[in-house]
Amino acid sequence: METNHKNKTSFSQWLKYLIHAIIKHAFPLVFVFVLFVIFRMPHLSDLTVVIIQLQDHNDFIVMPIFYTSILVMGLLISYGNLIKIESVKKSFKAEADGSIASKDIRLRRKVVKAINPKDSKEISIEKSNVSPNPNSQIHNKIIDELTEDPKIYVERMYTKILGIFMILSITFSVENTYYHLFGEYITFKYFFLLLTLFLVAITNPRLGMFLKGVLKWKSNRKWLPIIIVAISLAIILILGFVNIGGTEQDIKNLFWSMACLSVLFFVFSISYNEKILWFKENYGIPLAYLFTFSMVLMYIVMLIDPELHYLKYLTPMVIIMVCIIGQYTIFLGLNLYGKRKKWPILTIVFFGSILMTVFVAKSNCFTHYEVSTVDSENIHPDSRLNLETYVDQYILERRQDILNATNKAPFPIVLVSAEGGGSRAGLWTFLVHSYLYGKNENYFKKHLFSITGASGGSVGSNMFYIQAYANKDNYQNNLFLAQESDSILNENDFYYKASVFYQKDYISSSVAGLLGRDIVASILHLNFYLDRGKITETEWEATFDSLFNVGLLKRPYLDIMPKKGGTFTPPIMVTTTTHVQTGQLYLMSPVKFNTTKPRESGFNDLLSEYAKKNESSKMIKRSAAMLLTARFPYLSPNGRVSGIGQFGDGGYYDNIGGTVTNYLEAALIKGLTKDSLLQGKYKIKHLIITNNSEAESKNEAIDYYSQLTSPAQMAVNAIFAHADEFINSHPDCYRIESKRTSLPNPGSDTLFKPLIPLGRYLSIDAVRSLEERLKDPSEVVKKLDNLLKFE
Repeated sequence: METNHKNKTSFSQWLKYLIHAIIKHAFPLVFVFVLFVIFRMPHLSDLTVVIIQLQDHNDFIVMPIFYTSILVMGLLISYGNLIKIESVKKSFKAEADGSIASKDIRLRRKVVKAINPKDSKEISIEKSNVSPNPNSQIHNKIIDELTEDPKIYVERMYTKILGIFMILSITFSVENTYYHLFGEYITFKYFFLLLTLFLVAITNPRLGMFLKGVLKWKSNRKWLPIIIVAISLAIILILGFVNIGGTEQDIKNLFWSMACLSVLFFVFSISYNEKILWFKENYGIPLAYLFTFSMVLMYIVMLIDPELHYLKYLTPMVIIMVCIIGQYTIFLGLNLYGKRKKWPILTIVFFGSILMTVFVAKSNCFTHYEVSTVDSENIHPDSRLNLETYVDQYILERRQDILNATNKAPFPIVLVSAEGGGSRAGLWTFLVHSYLYGKNENYFKKHLFSITGASGGSVGSNMFYIQAYANKDNYQNNLFLAQESDSILNENDFYYKASVFYQKDYISSSVAGLLGRDIVASILHLNFYLDRGKITETEWEATFDSLFNVGLLKRPYLDIMPKKGGTFTPPIMVTTTTHVQTGQLYLMSPVKFNTTKPRESGFNDLLSEYAKKNESSKMIKRSAAMLLTARFPYLSPNGRVSGIGQFGDGGYYDNIGGTVTNYLEAALIKGLTKDSLLQGKYKIKHLIITNNSEAESKNEAIDYYSQLTSPAQMAVNAIFAHADEFINSHPDCYRIESKRTSLPNPGSDTLFKPLIPLGRYLSIDAVRSLEERLKDPSEVVKKLDNLLKFE
């Protein structure tokens, strides 16, 4: 037994040992940091609400998987570095002789013992040859007085504290969500910080010894840890059964339930109680291996097919945990194998993979991220009307209605610009269009001139546009309302079909693809059938088909194209995207812009360039164009268009489409001024649909950034600044802004404001909040009703 060095460890020595442990076990820290960031991201906070809103029996399946995944990740972080691959081999070799019956029993015991990773103190206890009698005073004394070198103590505690911190960070992300919803903390503001400091502090040998003396956490108190574990498990089970589906109390219960999970893991990690050690060796670790194997198997299945329907039942948080466990296990295996072979295999593979992705991305024959196309049915971009011809035809078709108007009640011509912002922007834009369509038959057929925008706002506009056009000859004011026939899909009693569409999960398969198959494809130069972007397209198509006219999203983008002399000249639906190689704005439009000098306008025609450099019989399909403007960073990959380049989110260049709207307005005004009889009888109105619901006051103090973060912060702020400039340049516009709107809190008489995050999955409460916002009498209803008022 070694002499006691704990009380002699200085603060500087402790820091030195701690830094050494951090460097030695760097990659677990990276994964813990990634999980901390993921669960703290504001745009993912709403997913905490999603997990407690599971319907019927799903929560009894998903919640245990979620908790199990957290425990498995904690164990991998705390004990993964202790696994020794050669131990199992030695156990098999040691049983080479002997009778079959006794050999089987001994082999099972030795294998279980070999695969049970033990820390330095557990090994010391085992080597001390303590009495097998569990009531022996000698046994208890040896365990209590067993000492170790301070450096070994710090390293032993570090990985365990890291695992505990990981679970606590997920736990307090629930409190963070609660704060954003209800404006108060479940505990108090700095509780998580204090717990973090405490966890770091107990890696100090002196403090560890002091706490052991104060708490008298001795092995002869053998039932105390067992009681704590039993109480924690009981609380977790009870709180799980009382969940009613998304109330204020349910979020509190989830927090306290996960707090108990943290306590449970803390006891199993820190306690060296003989019963805990016995349970861990005979049941805990074997179960951990079983659960880890199950999680890794799930990850492998996602690698093969990330669009499996069962993913939708697991919720995005579980998918994230499963993918992180799968990747961590691979990293851990490479690290352990590298230690055995005494080669930095993990480092070699990691940096080799990065280099491979660079080389693969440059390959012309790598088509995994190629934009989806369909047969264009002899529709060619060159056959489009140019903008001037289109404007003349549009005005001529509505000329009589404009002449019938008066100077006091001019004919409204509406130009729509929809800001980006993920599913919240898509839903809000779709809801605004749906309201106007149901309110006035002529909104789409006569008054609407153009729709532009970016990202999520453009996605919502496109879906409204194609459905309204498909029913141009059969107007129904309830076309966009959720009908009784949609009851199977509309289990949450939403008022609009747009709400039903956007409450679906469009993020799980993207996460599974991002952290799975697409990584493999990018490293190994494989062209799988569907990348995560194409999977999102197919999911949009399937949900759209279940609610609206079938097959519209699968049609080529120019399937709706104004024709010269046609019976109906539809509005212009322009979809924007950003060219990765040059940063320029590209657009997809049913009309041609500035055909002689395409770059003079400030944007480029993607469909025209595509037709020149690719098969003339193929055309980008509608859902692909929608995704091309909403290629949210990393969640969706940049789309490749052979011969032209890569394309990302339209919001990078202009997050509201103001560049295009201004260009269209100038062309419209030029066309209208040709006919002097129309002067004074029309009014151009800008409908600007925005989502900056959390905008900061201009009068607030300046928040200065560090030199490290300021470049990225400047780039992000510039994206939204362009949109603000466009809005400010139209002070008389009809600005319809999404905002968190209060809903009744189930189970009480109070109200609360659901989160409406930037992402691809909205909770039921978030969707209902936006539907409620649409009913706002002064800021929404009055403005929208006045938009088309002229008769």
